[in-house]
Parts: sequence; structure tokens; C-alpha cells
Amino acid sequence: MQKLVLFFLSSFLFSACTTTKIPVHEYAIAKAAYDGAVNAEAVKFAPKIFYKADRSFKNGEQLYKDRYYEEARKEFLIAKKLAEKAENEARVKQFNSGEGNAE
Repeated sequence: MQKLVLFFLSSFLFSACTTTKIPVHEYAIAKAAYDGAVNAEAVKFAPKIFYKADRSFKNGEQLYKDRYYEEARKEFLIAKKLAEKAENEARVKQFNSGEGNAE
């Protein structure tokens, strides 16, 4: 019985020491995609997608600050995908309308 208790206690302690990778790379990539969407005026040309990206990015930032790194990583990946989509849509709409600078 003591060995069983000792086994479970040591298993618990070792699992508590497992570290989660801090999503610094995902944060930086999501921030760059978000900034690209802002620069492409996605708020004006692709508002629905941009606001979803904005919400995911801000949720990711809050989770990151609260040290929920795995959840933050997931939000950053979603934000990146949505921000890139919003930027692309905004640039296409700018080009088609002849408005702005669709680089």
C-alpha cells in the first residue's frame, strides 16, 4: 500500500513539473499578421473577418499574460489565420475598387 501511495505521489509531482512551451513564436507571427491586416485597412474592407481576428488575438494576449500558454498558442494560430484572410480580402477589395494602395 505504501508503495502504491508513493508511486501516485511521485507521478503527481513529476507531472506537475512538466512545462509547457511559451508560445513566443506564435505570438510574434500572429502580431505580424494582425498588423498587416490593420495596415491593409481590413477594418474597413473586411470587418467581419478582422473582428474575429481581433478577438482571437486579444484573447490570446490575455491568456498569454495569465500564463495559459497552450490556450494562448491556439488563439494566436487562429488569429494569424483570420488576420491573413482579412488582409488578403481587404487588399483584393481595395484593388477592385481602385481605392487605397493594394501592394
